[in-house]
Amino acid sequence: MTTTRHFVLTPVGSAGDVLPFVRIGRLLRQRGHAVTIITSAPFASHARNSGAQVVVAQSQEEYDQLTKHPHVWRVTKGPAVVLEAVAAGLERGYQALTAACRSDSVLVGHSLAFPTRVYEELHGNPAITVHLSPALFRTEYAVPRVRPWCDVSPLPRWCKRTLWQLGERLLLHPPLLPRLNAWRHLRGLPAIDEVFSAWMHSPHRVLGLFPPWFGPPQPDWPAQVRLTSFLLADGEDPTVAKEVEDFLASGEPPLVFAPGSANRQAAFFFHQAVAAARRLGCRAILQTGHPEQLPSQLPPEILPVAYMPFSRVLGRCAALIHHAGIGTSAQALAAGIPQLLMPMAFDQPDNTARLVQLGVAAWLPPRRFTGARLARRLTDLLGSPQVAQACTQWARQLDGDAAGHQTCNLLEAAAPIPP
Repeated sequence: MTTTRHFVLTPVGSAGDVLPFVRIGRLLRQRGHAVTIITSAPFASHARNSGAQVVVAQSQEEYDQLTKHPHVWRVTKGPAVVLEAVAAGLERGYQALTAACRSDSVLVGHSLAFPTRVYEELHGNPAITVHLSPALFRTEYAVPRVRPWCDVSPLPRWCKRTLWQLGERLLLHPPLLPRLNAWRHLRGLPAIDEVFSAWMHSPHRVLGLFPPWFGPPQPDWPAQVRLTSFLLADGEDPTVAKEVEDFLASGEPPLVFAPGSANRQAAFFFHQAVAAARRLGCRAILQTGHPEQLPSQLPPEILPVAYMPFSRVLGRCAALIHHAGIGTSAQALAAGIPQLLMPMAFDQPDNTARLVQLGVAAWLPPRRFTGARLARRLTDLLGSPQVAQACTQWARQLDGDAAGHQTCNLLEAAAPIPP
């Protein structure tokens, strides 16, 4: 018989970051545990539908302000934008944890849920850090890429270590570390010298929600790391809208263009998508919750949708063209379809390099993302037997239900049994 625990989940980020935590929360509730999810306003209804108690720690206005920031999708400036927002929310996140936690609560925190790490230090509650992609691990063996073509693996380890340290000190620490240490001082905690090399990982347990063949463990990863696999989390509504079903049934499998749920700067992406589809004579689905980004006039062979559950749709589509976010990438892998990627920032370049290495994807940088180039790359992808074979091979390796249960097993194993 399972002993009931109280899990407090603290996701940070956009839909691709939050929805796996919501899925975890739903599975933990099904196992009889009490669950609280601390999240942003846009995802509150998703979290409530999982059966969890919900605490909103970021308003819709604050979330919108962050996603509308002009530099958020820049490879060098985007991390600073996000980390500044994380720093601004440290105290608010801590107060939300204080209100939600009990003495026996088990914390399950996103990579950037730094109040969760501080709460663990101050109160001794066991915490599990959850990383959704391998780019979150610093390593001197397989250094995460900041550009898909930027492979520094042939360099000596001391050189890779130096490059990583410079990146932390010049790009990642300035918007975060001074404010984090000032806040730690107010809480009676000592200053830390770095964030991403070691401190961000809970010493209790770290989970990577990706399979080893996508992100092979490295010798210098923390010893407490365990890997499961992609959870393949959809939104709160798993049904496929009638207009989507009708569109899928009315012709050849369409291309799907999806630049990310938080992308408010995708007008160029969608205009080039339409141009590519017309060049190829293909049908297409354009997915965005921000329809103001779409061309004002679309032909009948192109369908705009605000949302559709990828796990139920992509297997009936020809290819997915997207931003290389980890959640979207996982869904395309599971569907067994080719991917054409336009990585911008964060873990996207590293995800891109891994997908290309698996043989399922090609990519274009944002500045070369034009209708003509898209059409040529898609022609190559869709006409390649090798790509089709690789897509089928890796799709067979993924089982979102099994990954979810394995993740919950590890969470339960890491959680002490209440007295």
